[in-house]
Parts: sequence; structure tokens; C-alpha cells
Amino acid sequence: MSFRRVGKNVLVSSDGYTVQPGGRNCMKYLESGSEAVIQIERGLGTICVYTDYVTGWFKDGREFPMTAMDKDRVIERVSSAIRFDGSFVELSGKFHAYEVPSSEKEARSRRALCMLFKWPGEHSRRLRLFDELPPQVRTRLLAFVNLEENELPVIGGFDKWGAWLLLTTRKLYWRSQAFSTVSRVALETVAPIRGDIDLKREIGKKESELTTLTFEAPTGHMHVLKVEAGGARSGLKRILMYFGAQSYLRDQ
Repeated sequence: MSFRRVGKNVLVSSDGYTVQPGGRNCMKYLESGSEAVIQIERGLGTICVYTDYVTGWFKDGREFPMTAMDKDRVIERVSSAIRFDGSFVELSGKFHAYEVPSSEKEARSRRALCMLFKWPGEHSRRLRLFDELPPQVRTRLLAFVNLEENELPVIGGFDKWGAWLLLTTRKLYWRSQAFSTVSRVALETVAPIRGDIDLKREIGKKESELTTLTFEAPTGHMHVLKVEAGGARSGLKRILMYFGAQSYLRDQ
């Protein structure tokens, strides 16, 4: 089956049904004037579809019962739409969620972060996907950090003055030119990007010409990273904005 996009996150199938978000934790399925709602849970690169929570049909303000065949069809079609949008699908009972093995969860997170980084479409001379760095650079970066079990490197790079950066599936590590100590922050605790500071710091430059990224750690301390201008900076910013948004939503 194929889909076409008719609005933001709204997909219409060639079979005549529509799938769209019904909120952060549910999806709406529409066919022949009737609507069904299914509960989901969003993760990084994965969406869990709760098969035990599919409502009946809603039409003209009234609710009608749903057969087991209808339920299976709704689950399969919603799952197909999610996969079309690039996410993995986990099917689970509402109260018996399937726990993805830690190693597989990290691998999926890595793939999702790589996609976020590559979205702007280019590397810089030094900052790039970890697997695309020269072997000697990868070895050198890993010598500076002690990765936890199943933690995977995603992005890394050195500059000519010895400063370096390594982003993994869990943390951002870096060392600036001015300090010999290694800084680190857990990605899940990064506060939203402060883009206004970027612009004030490099007044008069376009977004594509900026070379700093500014973000807050949990303690409120502001960090400023120097990054080559261009696609690599945009990709790293996109990742930090993603985790900043997740951090914001958890605090609400």
C-alpha cells in the first residue's frame, strides 16, 4: 500500500483511509466517515502501538462497537503509516508492554540520531558521523571517554587546535581549546536550545554562517560549543533541539 501526505503528519492511503495524530499519545484512523482512536507511546525512532487500547467506531457523535477483524485492520494500517513515516513499530498490550532489549534500543537510537544529523545534507571538514571518521580519529576519540555498556558513538570530530567533540546515544562529550578537562552532559537532560544567544553572539550572520551552539545543562549552566558553520552544525543543533523538546515535555 502507498500513502500521500495531505497535511502536517496526515497520511492518506491509496486504499482510501487516513491516519493522523490525535495528540501526543494517540493516533486517529478514519475510513468511510467513521473514526477510531488507538493509543501509542513515542520513543526515539520507535513508536509503541498499544493493541489492547483501540476504541470503537465514532460517527456523527455516537460510538459503535468494533469487531475483532476491524480492530486488526486498524492496528495493521496505523502501523503501516508509522513505518511509512520512518519509525519502527512495537506492538504491545496496554499493560504488558514489550521491553526492547537494551542493545537493540541503543542501535535504534543511533540510527535515529544519524538521520537527524544527516537531515541538513552535509558534513563539515571535521565533524561527521562516527563511522565515517578515519580509524585513527575514532580510536583517539574513544580514548578520551569511558563509554557505558551498550552506549554507542554517533558523531565526532577534532579541530586543528586539539579541541574535540563526541556525541553518543546517551551523552555529549567535548573538550574546548581553553580547558584540559572533559565536559559531558546527558542528552536527556539538555534544556531547549537558546538560539537567540547564538544570533547575538554572531550578530549580522545568517543561520548557515553561525559557528556556535548554546544550550543549558540541568543546573542552569550555559554551555557554548564552537562548531564549523554549515550542515554539520545544523545537524547537531537538530539533535540538541530534539532532546531539549523531550526534556521540556517531561517537565510539564
